[in-house]
Amino acid sequence: MIGPGEIFTLFFVTLGPLKVLGPFTLQTRGLESAALRGIALRVFVLSLIALAMGGWIGRSLVHQWHISTPALLIATGIIFFLVALCVVLPFRPTTARATTPSAARSAGCASTSTRPPRMTTT
Repeated sequence: MIGPGEIFTLFFVTLGPLKVLGPFTLQTRGLESAALRGIALRVFVLSLIALAMGGWIGRSLVHQWHISTPALLIATGIIFFLVALCVVLPFRPTTARATTPSAARSAGCASTSTRPPRMTTT
């Protein structure tokens, strides 16, 4: 069983929160500090809720579907390998049909853009 330190390190390395700070800073540049803290708090709480729900649902599905730990480890290794392969060798469409970004994403590796959607305040 891995501890909280290993879980934090795994999430920090794989999710890359440092990549999100730049776009967040650019999009919230003109906001007052109170509004900025409010947005950050809402995002933090929603992230915690999503993480807890994902863990709870994932754990119940693993038990319900009788998936063994070695099978999960093998699947995790394959997924991490494919993600790393997409980072190292970016997908380049070779056919004329897959020249648009949406066609390239559906044909191969997902986009690595970390740009969140624009936030509007009223």
